[in-house]
Amino acid sequence: MTLTLYQSVARITTVSSLMLACLLIAWIMPIATAHPPPPETGGMVFALSGDSGDQTLLREGQDAAAAGDRLVTSGGGVDLGEWISPELSAPLEITGTTAILNLYAMPVGIVLGVGMYIDVTVMIDGEEMTSGTSETIILNEPLMTNIPWTSEPFDIQGEVGQFLEVNVVAHIDGVGAAQMTWGEADAPAEFALMEWTLNHTAGSHVDDEGAAISVEFATPWNCTDIEDVSLQVHGPVADHDEEWPLVAEPGEITTEGSACSWHSEVGDFSGTMLYRWKIEMTDGEIFNLTGDLEMEAADSGAVSTPQVSLIGGLFGSTLVIVPLLAVAARRDYTNREWYERFSDAVEPESRPTSAIIVWLFIGIGIGLLAGPVIATLTVASLALLFWALDSPDSAHVPAEKSL
Repeated sequence: MTLTLYQSVARITTVSSLMLACLLIAWIMPIATAHPPPPETGGMVFALSGDSGDQTLLREGQDAAAAGDRLVTSGGGVDLGEWISPELSAPLEITGTTAILNLYAMPVGIVLGVGMYIDVTVMIDGEEMTSGTSETIILNEPLMTNIPWTSEPFDIQGEVGQFLEVNVVAHIDGVGAAQMTWGEADAPAEFALMEWTLNHTAGSHVDDEGAAISVEFATPWNCTDIEDVSLQVHGPVADHDEEWPLVAEPGEITTEGSACSWHSEVGDFSGTMLYRWKIEMTDGEIFNLTGDLEMEAADSGAVSTPQVSLIGGLFGSTLVIVPLLAVAARRDYTNREWYERFSDAVEPESRPTSAIIVWLFIGIGIGLLAGPVIATLTVASLALLFWALDSPDSAHVPAEKSL
């Protein structure tokens, strides 16, 4: 009887102790059944890749990233290292960007306390662009847990030859340890610069063979981070402000090019065209760049064959009066009317034959190519010019010095 009573008391004491321990653990370590998903990245996305001294920001997507990890223990911050991008081969400039970093941690045993947080610094060639501290995330699940950090908006600018750098220091607020991991399929650690726009310049060309559209892109790595480019066109449209339709007509057309330069033959097209370039980046990001172009059909007659005006040639032939006016203007015209001087000038012995032939050809050429209006204006202008030479100062010019 005494033994049975003793056993009962022992069991009660044991159960009570276990319950008290559970309550104590629950009080020390808050329970979280799930964590929110990591924030979505976009714009310019890098996978965290590599380990030790070879940690890189990779633009080729998560699948190409090399795995790395670092053990973080309580008692102070642990520097996870510095991830460095490829060298900039073109300027990088973003106004009002937001940086996002996702890192994953796996608890090693039980982590008692508030949880884990990270300090992040974003730099260009060692010069700080922005920095900050993430929220503290509870690590009481035996699962990979994402620890995200989002910066305040900031401006970033890098020149050719510089590097984009990201440094991370991890902290455990409590007691325990966790393994920080990146480059793993179940831990897609990423860094992103939001609000980055793929700059482009679109143009068009129309000739006898049809219309063509071209585009030039600009990226910080001279377009080596562009995976593929395709083009859809829609039109002609009445207003260039029309929204992009659900179904484009004529739709997708064949595109050729590489790196930053791409073009496509549109065919027989004139009017206002809406276009949408679809660009797939090596990091998996997809850009749809939409705009409009005004395209006019080529006038092959105006471009390749000059217009010939027979009437213009007839009017232009009257340029022969120019040398005759010159002869008349230089003769002694004392007590003569202008028509008498002109009749003298056209006498065979005084007519400047070579000058007449030259001016005849010039006049006919101008008239044929430029038309009757231009020919008439030319004749009138030159006639007035030469007639102006007939001034009182030239009244007594000796006849032997005339043409």
